[in-house]
Amino acid sequence: IAAMNTLIFPENLPSPLKEKAYLLQKILHNFAPPFVIACSGGLDSRFLAFFAKKTGCRFSLLHAAGKHVGAKETEYLKEWSKRENIPLTIIPVDILKIEHVRNNHPARCYHCKLHTFGILKQQSGPSAVCDGTHAEDKNTYRPGLAALQELSIQSPLALANFSKQDIRELAKAIGLENHMQKARPCFLTRFPYHVPIQETMLNRLIELEDFFEKELTKICGDPSPDFRVRHIQDTFCFHYDQAMRDNDLIALQTALNKAKIPDIKFERLSKLSGYFDK
Repeated sequence: IAAMNTLIFPENLPSPLKEKAYLLQKILHNFAPPFVIACSGGLDSRFLAFFAKKTGCRFSLLHAAGKHVGAKETEYLKEWSKRENIPLTIIPVDILKIEHVRNNHPARCYHCKLHTFGILKQQSGPSAVCDGTHAEDKNTYRPGLAALQELSIQSPLALANFSKQDIRELAKAIGLENHMQKARPCFLTRFPYHVPIQETMLNRLIELEDFFEKELTKICGDPSPDFRVRHIQDTFCFHYDQAMRDNDLIALQTALNKAKIPDIKFERLSKLSGYFDK
C-alpha cells in the first residue's frame, strides 16, 4: 500500500478552504486502497482525481461513455488521464435502452444513475466507488442523488462541504489544468420532460453544441462564454447569459448563415442551468 502524502497548500489559501482541503484529504485516506473514482471528464470529478493523486492515494478511474456524454469530453479525459498517469477504464453504456430515460421521465436522472453506477459497482468489485458530487448539488433538483445513496456511492467533495467555487479555487492552487473548465451537463437534460428522446435529435443537438463551441472559441478566445443548446417544441434553442456580448451574437448569426444552419432560436437567460426544472 502506497504511503499517503500530505499536501502543502499555498500560504494565501483562505483558511476555510484550507480546512475543507484537509478534511477532503482525511476522507480520501479513510478509503481502503485501491478505490475507484467515477469520472465524467468534467471539472468536479477530475479535480477529485487530481487531488487524490497529489495525496498519494491508490485509485483508478471508471468512465461511463455513451450518447449522454459528449465524445469530446470522453476523449479529453482519455488524454488527460494518460498525461497524469492515472489508470482509466472506459465502459460503454447504452442509456437510451432504459425506458424511463428514453421517455424523459422527470426522474430520468435517478434511473440513469441507478443503471450506470450499478454497472460501475459491478466493475469495481469490493472497492469503494466515489463520484464528483459537491455540496451545492444537494440544493438543486438532482433525483440521481437518491440512486447514489441506494448504491452506497461516496461523494467526498460533498462530505467535505466543497462548493463549485471552492473546487475551482483549490484546483488552480494545486495546479490542475483547465481549472476554469465549463460545465457540460448530460445532453439528455436539453430536452423537455415527457418528450421521448430520439437519437437523431440527440445527435443533431450534439452537432450544434460542437458548432457553437467552435465558433465561440474563434470569436471570443478560450475560455469562451457559456451556453446551452436545447430542443423545445421542435425548435433548437441557443441559450446564453449576460456574459455574451451583442457583437458575439451577431458574429454567431453570421457563422450560422454561412454554414446554412436554419431556424435556431436565440434566447438570453438569467440562469443557464436547470431550465426544465423550473
